[in-house]
Amino acid sequence: MLSSLYSAKVPSRTVGHWLAGDRTPRTYNTFEEEPSSSLSYVIGAVLGDGSLIPKSNIVKLEVADREFADQFNEAMSSLFGRAQNRVSIRRFESERLPLYVVRYSSRQLLNLLQRPLSELNDYVSPYPTQFLRGFFDAEGYVSVSAQKCFSLRVGAENSSHELLLLVSSILSRNLGIRHSLRLRRKAGFKKRIRGEKFESQKTSGLVEIRNLEEISKFRELVGFSIHRKMDRLSDALLFREMGSKKACKTWKLNYVKQRGEWIRRNGLNSIGSFR
Repeated sequence: MLSSLYSAKVPSRTVGHWLAGDRTPRTYNTFEEEPSSSLSYVIGAVLGDGSLIPKSNIVKLEVADREFADQFNEAMSSLFGRAQNRVSIRRFESERLPLYVVRYSSRQLLNLLQRPLSELNDYVSPYPTQFLRGFFDAEGYVSVSAQKCFSLRVGAENSSHELLLLVSSILSRNLGIRHSLRLRRKAGFKKRIRGEKFESQKTSGLVEIRNLEEISKFRELVGFSIHRKMDRLSDALLFREMGSKKACKTWKLNYVKQRGEWIRRNGLNSIGSFR
């Protein structure tokens, strides 16, 4: 039982010492299988952008955002009740952005994450906002259009329709956030993420929030751990209060598009100053 659950082979003599009380068991990357904010965040993050390596019992996150990697690392260390693992950096010879890698070995967690979504929901439902935060840190975006009219959208894209249905249900049922759920791209579609070109391997769906009141609710209840996303969201909501025309002007004064993404300039200009 211990071997299958915790990836540990325990000799009967060792168990005898534990029972006698002259030795204590050493636990490593094990946790109480009860709902918690850390576990809920980890489930959302892994289902969104993580990977599982059953052969070595590895739960891994490999992402371009250091803040996301750090937040995931913090949640994992809190879950296991121990110090954080080192975040390694995977660099490329090309101009491609480096990737930040967090790895933990835990058969117990890997087995849990491989369960059906219906079972994982038992761990997620007591902490729905933490699950959504993990998922939107992984898959979420803040899209701003500042041409003739100023518009703002917040959403997340994923190829698992079942997962998107769960996210949609939590947004509606638990948080009362109105949104749309629809097909986004078919397999083979070429897309760009932070300047990098990718070809989608699977058909993907989309959960998206367009109403400004609902977006404000999302910011307050869920938000992002990644500051560039959270700042973009907060700025866009603030500028929109100026009216569409002035919001476009103010946005372009404070943001510049680089590699297909709006990047905040160093410091906000006078029209939009609030920091």
